[in-house]
Amino acid sequence: ALSIKAIIDSGNFIKLGVAFVGQYRNIFKRYFNINKVYEEVISDESIKKYDTIFHLTLEIEALSYQKYDRQDIEQRVTNFFDIPKFQLFTNKNNNSIKKISIFPISSSPIRTMPIDLLNFIILKFVKKIDIEIILDNLSEISNFIEKKIDFDRVKIIHPINLNQLLKTIENIDFGIFMDSGPLHVAKILNKKGILISSTVGKDILLSDLKNIQSIDNNYQSSFCIAPCGLVNIFNYRNKVGCYDSLEVSKNKIL
Repeated sequence: ALSIKAIIDSGNFIKLGVAFVGQYRNIFKRYFNINKVYEEVISDESIKKYDTIFHLTLEIEALSYQKYDRQDIEQRVTNFFDIPKFQLFTNKNNNSIKKISIFPISSSPIRTMPIDLLNFIILKFVKKIDIEIILDNLSEISNFIEKKIDFDRVKIIHPINLNQLLKTIENIDFGIFMDSGPLHVAKILNKKGILISSTVGKDILLSDLKNIQSIDNNYQSSFCIAPCGLVNIFNYRNKVGCYDSLEVSKNKIL
């Protein structure tokens, strides 16, 4: 969304639409006032209103293998079009921190916050400041983690849809994020917080962002470039992990 807004603001195009954004249509409209947004399908009639079609991951070579080789999408897109990045919003509550909001859930299990770490953060700060944890009722991982949290010490929030989640992020003072959707929304809103890095490092996820700092994972795998060593995740003898964590040599796999 940030890169699309940068393209629009460049003034290089008279009319621009965005297709196949799914449920994230609300982000384009809510924060950037981009109304020509198509969730899953764009009709023949609508597509004829545009002079050409540009597919980001097909036409920007660096994004071709985004699923396996993560890139800073905003940087790659703005570099391709030779335009400046979108200037982030000013955070009006930048200096007031009355609570910590933790977003431990990611769509990927290997990017979700470990339960031990979550409980450590709660224990460390609960007597000093209010803590809220944002979970997802539709996620089995989230439901499992919720059972391990001390409810007496923290406030648990279950946004029932994307709009509620966006409102929750808009109202945070300080967030603790994994590599997940809430992190990217917090970046748009220029919120304060920290990122606990996992499979993707801060150089890609945060770039030159100032308000969110990174707690780096210094683990180095012998088999891949990911900070956590879990990019090459697979199942071996009914155990899930990576080459390092399963102690499997290459010649047993290849």
